Amino acid sequence: MKRRPSVRNRHIFRTSVGQRKLGMVSKPRSKMRYHKRGNHMTAVIRTTTQQGVYQIAKTHFEKFTVPFTLELVYQPAQTSADKIAVLTAEVLPKIQTYLDWLDQTFSPFLPDSELSRFNRGELTLAATSDGFWTVWQLAETALKDTQGLFNAWHAGVYDPIGLVKGWGIAQCVTRFLAPLLATEYDLVAVGLNGGGDMQLLTRESVTDWTWEIGIQDPKKPDQVLAHLALHSGAVATSGTVARGEHIAYQTTGRHALSATVVTDDLTTADIWATSLIAANFETFGFDQRVPGTGLLVAANGDTRRWFAGQEVAAC
Repeated sequence: MKRRPSVRNRHIFRTSVGQRKLGMVSKPRSKMRYHKRGNHMTAVIRTTTQQGVYQIAKTHFEKFTVPFTLELVYQPAQTSADKIAVLTAEVLPKIQTYLDWLDQTFSPFLPDSELSRFNRGELTLAATSDGFWTVWQLAETALKDTQGLFNAWHAGVYDPIGLVKGWGIAQCVTRFLAPLLATEYDLVAVGLNGGGDMQLLTRESVTDWTWEIGIQDPKKPDQVLAHLALHSGAVATSGTVARGEHIAYQTTGRHALSATVVTDDLTTADIWATSLIAANFETFGFDQRVPGTGLLVAANGDTRRWFAGQEVAAC
């Protein structure tokens, strides 16, 4: 039975003053490679940074205009950089192929995607792929769990984009990265970040490694509002500053500029990050429906935070 990642830190947010560096990080060394994907050349940039006794091998690439980062954490005293490079070369094409499938299945911009054919009535739900059906069920459950805040239907068109990327990243981690923690490569931790939405795993026996993450101010992206310290878990952020007005508000009144949700599973975090943007910033009542912990930020700088379904005061 596969274990689900868990959020270990109860007091997960620490207020930041200015831009505090996250750990002892050395200047990254970078290499660029180009991988041919279909008729396109995809730039893959590799960097290496140091955090304490651990080395972080990062591989940066782009899919459907979204920047992705694959991270493999190891201890140089136990594993060589050459072995990590070989491992990266093996796992990266699997991730990219899966993301290609995700795009071909759910892109509303590709006329031959399953989503486009379904919305045109050319494909019945019963005739769709297993992945399409799984996302359909997730969207239906989210509609009920969020009491209508998350709705994959808009103006008669089905578009589950609010959960597809998070679900796809979580699937990549479960299928391709989690098994690596049980191999002879002696990896300490693995993670995949797509446009700020990330699923992170750390070997359970490792107690001296945490993922250090900063939450940006939506109006001042060069400033950090809060820091996260995670052993394992998922982080999703939704908002209208970077991508514009792409969320159909389900309530009237004031809405948050950004919503960050931290919980076990990225699919759940992605659903609730979108839902909390759609909710009324001032009147939404936190309860046990809302998972994990997180931060809402309004246009005037007001914030709301919660933990385990209860609102907490800023610290």
